[in-house]
Amino acid sequence: LVVGGVVARVFHGAMATDAIVSPMLQIGGMTLGPLERVVMAAGAGFHEELLFRVGLFGGGAWLISQATKDKSRAEWIAAPIAAVVFSAAHYVGALGDHFTLASFTFRALAGLWFTLVYRFRGFAVAVYTHTLYDLFVFFAG
Repeated sequence: LVVGGVVARVFHGAMATDAIVSPMLQIGGMTLGPLERVVMAAGAGFHEELLFRVGLFGGGAWLISQATKDKSRAEWIAAPIAAVVFSAAHYVGALGDHFTLASFTFRALAGLWFTLVYRFRGFAVAVYTHTLYDLFVFFAG
């Protein structure tokens, strides 16, 4: 709820809320039942956090810090990269969503939010935050 509200506020006045929220309800054009929604939310929560926060953000920050010897700067560089790749991944493949700048930007900002959760609260909290957010989107939409 917090991430959706905060990210939507960033767009307030610049873009219509419907342009931000409705693309988030797409699942490759498929209609999902309740059990499928729960499984998809839990799977995305775990796998996306593992790939994008642990792998891309954590691994990327580590690699950058090895080159720069500056962990803080490395995290500042790795976070937006991981967020943009996280967002872009939602548009790839046969089940990928239709690209709009609003949904891409929303997801990139959400990716930054999940990165902050991961960085300051840990992997498990990032996973269940992501899962709960997806459940909210899947059932409220």
